[in-house]
Amino acid sequence: MKIDFSGPNSATLGSQIELIKNHISKLDGVAKIAGLTEAKGKESFVIQPNKRLLHQYKLSTDKLASQVNAAFLNFSPGELIKNETWFETTVRVIPEFERLQWNMIDFLNLPMNLDAKNVVPLKNVGSIEKRKVENKLSRKDGLASMPLYIFFEDDLKRKEIRKLKRSIKKMVKNFDFQEGYGIKTNDYQKKIEAAERRTNFVIILAIFFIYLVLASLFESVLIPFSIMLTVPVAILFGMMGLYLLDYLLDPMARMGLIVLVGIIVNNAIMLVDVIRRNREQGFKNFEAITLGCSSRLKAIAMTTCTTVFGLLPVALSNTKVLGIPFASLGVCIISGMTFSTIVTFGLVPISYTFFDSLEMKLKNIIS
Repeated sequence: MKIDFSGPNSATLGSQIELIKNHISKLDGVAKIAGLTEAKGKESFVIQPNKRLLHQYKLSTDKLASQVNAAFLNFSPGELIKNETWFETTVRVIPEFERLQWNMIDFLNLPMNLDAKNVVPLKNVGSIEKRKVENKLSRKDGLASMPLYIFFEDDLKRKEIRKLKRSIKKMVKNFDFQEGYGIKTNDYQKKIEAAERRTNFVIILAIFFIYLVLASLFESVLIPFSIMLTVPVAILFGMMGLYLLDYLLDPMARMGLIVLVGIIVNNAIMLVDVIRRNREQGFKNFEAITLGCSSRLKAIAMTTCTTVFGLLPVALSNTKVLGIPFASLGVCIISGMTFSTIVTFGLVPISYTFFDSLEMKLKNIIS
């Protein structure tokens, strides 16, 4: 875990960070805390490609450099320096990835695609030199910036790590900093916060447009509400799954909510549509609902099962994009789909009966 701090004076900032380190080190599960000088630097690799090999497979240094840099996406590659005869790529060593034990041997065995059929390890492409780039104190807009790296014990479970991270963030947030000193909000965090605000707006907009489409298709103002009531239920169960499994409502989870709304509404539409058709054929309200639920039970159950089982690998994986886990998306959709589908067969018929009778009464009053 990494936390960045900033302040006008580097010495004062350092003393503030030392006080925070003393508080954090007392938490159970914290194995080590490293400051700027104690943390690992970046690993810089200078590659001199074999000219004969490049010529044989019609490869350019630029293409080879792009392949190497792409292999380090999960390790936050730094600036890629290159020219016609050599290139240098820098890999930032992030605390969360230390357990993967990325070393020189792994780098030398990186698979390089020479052409459509030939794949060779990087060590066969040319000469490689490794050198360490030390961390340096950075200063921007008159403010010094210092990172604090927090390492957790190896035997901690993911849920325990998430809980510990929340405790650390709360502790740092409530720490009594001197005026002008505190947590540094970097550009990446600002982008994440902006993405969360946009996602909230998209969810509201999606619900609104779903209602407009349903109102036009069913030619009714009230009947769509019997379908729309499944939306808050699905969102509630989706967020409940995140809470119980100790996941954050991150951008991936918010995206999962958008997908969840679309799927659960589709199930409710199928149910209401068949109920209305049964009513048009002369069946009474209770009979129309009973026949509708029994005829659509298999289709809705199959939709739910295929979605849930299809997303299980996502929910159980540790894959991340820009540090955000995909698992929260899978957990959100699976929990929301599983429980809201069960509720749908009770909620939709009841709400449909209510809004249908209300619509009939309003029509009688108006006429």
